[in-house]
Amino acid sequence: MNWTIPEPAVSRKALILSAGLFWVIGGVVLVIRAGLIFRGGVDLVWPAAIGVVLGSLKHRIVFSKVVAVNLQRIRELSPHKDKLCLFAFQSVESYLFVILMVGLAHGLRYVGLPPAVLATIYLAIGAGLLLSSVGYFKSTDC
Repeated sequence: MNWTIPEPAVSRKALILSAGLFWVIGGVVLVIRAGLIFRGGVDLVWPAAIGVVLGSLKHRIVFSKVVAVNLQRIRELSPHKDKLCLFAFQSVESYLFVILMVGLAHGLRYVGLPPAVLATIYLAIGAGLLLSSVGYFKSTDC
C-alpha cells in the first residue's frame, strides 16, 4: 500500500484571498484586545488616536511592503501549477515570524506596561494589519 496525504490545493486567487483573510483575522484579534483594555476603564481618546496614527504609519512603512513581497512570491510560486498548497500564502520563515510575534504580543501582557500603552500597541499593530490586508483583496489577481 502506498499512502499519500492529499495536498489542500487551491487556485492562486484563493491563496491570495487566504493571505488577506489571515491578516484580517490577526488585525481583528488585536483590535478587539485593545478594545477590551479600553473598555476596562482606560481613557481611550489619546491612546486610540495614537494607535490609529501609528497603525497607519506601520501600514505605509512596513506592512504594505510585506504585502507586495508576498503577492510577488505567490505570483512566482510554481508557475507550472494551476493549484497551490493552501498554506503557501506565506513562506516558512513568515510562519516562524508570526509565531514569534504572537508570543511577544502575549508576553507584553506580563511585563507591567500600563494598560493604555498596551492597548495602543495592540491597536497600532491591528490597524496596520487591517489597512494592509486591503492590498491582498485589491490585487489584480483577484
